[in-house]
Amino acid sequence: MPALAFGLKAGKPQSGGAKPPQKRKAFFDEEEETSETVPPPQYGAKKSSKPLRPLSAFDDDDAEEPAQETPKQYGLQPAKGKPAAPGNGADKYTNLSALRSAKLHDKEASTIDKSVYDYDAVYDTFHAAKEKKSTKEEASGPKYIGSLLQSAEVRKRDQLRAREKLLQREREAEGDEFADKEKFVTEAYKKQQEEVRRLEAEEKKREEVEEERRRKGGGMTAFHKQMLQKDEERMRMIQEAEEQAAKKKESGAAGEAETEEEKSEAKIAEELNKQGGRVVVNDEGEVVDKRQLLSAGLNSAPKKPGKEQEAKKQDTARPEEYRKSSKAQDARHAQRERQSRMVERQVEEMLAKQSEADQEEEKVIQEKTKSKVTEADKMGAKERYLQRKKEREEEARKKKEAGG
Repeated sequence: MPALAFGLKAGKPQSGGAKPPQKRKAFFDEEEETSETVPPPQYGAKKSSKPLRPLSAFDDDDAEEPAQETPKQYGLQPAKGKPAAPGNGADKYTNLSALRSAKLHDKEASTIDKSVYDYDAVYDTFHAAKEKKSTKEEASGPKYIGSLLQSAEVRKRDQLRAREKLLQREREAEGDEFADKEKFVTEAYKKQQEEVRRLEAEEKKREEVEEERRRKGGGMTAFHKQMLQKDEERMRMIQEAEEQAAKKKESGAAGEAETEEEKSEAKIAEELNKQGGRVVVNDEGEVVDKRQLLSAGLNSAPKKPGKEQEAKKQDTARPEEYRKSSKAQDARHAQRERQSRMVERQVEEMLAKQSEADQEEEKVIQEKTKSKVTEADKMGAKERYLQRKKEREEEARKKKEAGG
C-alpha cells in the first residue's frame, strides 16, 4: 500500500505517473548523437517559412507580393563566391583568321579603288535619271485634274453636237412649213457653230495622225527600237552622273589637301607632346613658338607626291577595273548589234513572205484566166472538127450514089 502523507503542505499527486526509467547509454554514445541532431516530430498545421515583414498601412493581405523565384540554370556553373574569369564567355570569342583576311581584303580593295565602299554615290548615279524625271513631274503641276477637265470639255462638246444634229433633223422633218417665216441668228450662236466646226476638224486631224502612226508603227520592230532608245538614254544619264561625281570627288580631294597642309603644324605639335615634348599651343590650335617644333638634325619634311604621281598610281592600280568596264561596254554594244540584226532579219523575212504570197496570188489568177481561154478554144476546135467530118461523110456518100 502506498503511504499517506498528512499535513498543510502536502503535494498533489502527479497525474502522469512515475517518470520513465532513463535509457542506458550505448557504446560510443551513437544513439544520443542521432537523437540530438534529429528534430522531434511536429503535429498540426505547419508554420509558414516566409520571413516576417512589416504590416502594411491597411493590413491588406493582397498587398503581399510573391517572392521572385530565380530561374534554374543547367550545365556547368561557376563556383559560388568566385567571379567568372574575364574573356572566357562566348561573347568575347572572335575568329581572328577571318578578321585578318577581311582586313587584308579591305586594304587591297582600298588600294585598287578608294571609292569601293562608296555605295551612296553609286546609287545616286544609277537613280539620277529618275530623280530628274520626278522633279520635272513635280514642277509640271497637278496630275489628274487636267485630264478630268479635258474629259468634261469633250462631253460638253459632244452634247452640243448631238443637240445641233437633233435640231437639224427636226428642221428637215418640218420641210417648207416655216419657209416664209423670218429667221434670227445671234453672234453667240455663230461663234458656237464655228467653235464646233473647228473642234471637229481638229478631232478628225488627230484621228488621221493616230491612224498613220499605227499604220507606220511596225509592230515589234518599233517596240524593240523604242526599248533600245530607252536603254541608250539611261546609259547616257548614268555616264553623265558618274562624270559629275568624279568632278565632285576631285574638288573634295583638293580641299582635303589644303586642310592637311594647314593642320600639319598642329599634328606635329601633338606628336611631340605625346613623345614628351613641351610645345605650347594656344586655344585656336596654333603653335606659339615654331622653334619648339625643330629637333636635332635636318628638319626637312618629306615632300608629298604630286597630283601627277597620284594619278599615275591610280592608273596603274586600276587597269582591271577599266578592262572590266570596257568589256561590259563591248558586250552591251555587241548585244545591241545582235538585236538590231535580228530585227532587220525579221523585217526582211516578213517582206519576203509578203512578196511570195503576192506572187502566188498572181499565179493563181493567171492560171484561172488561162484555163478559161483554153476551154473555149477546145470547144470551138471540136465543133469545127465535127463539122468537117460530117462534110466529108456527105461527100463520100454522094460519090457512092453517083457511081452506083
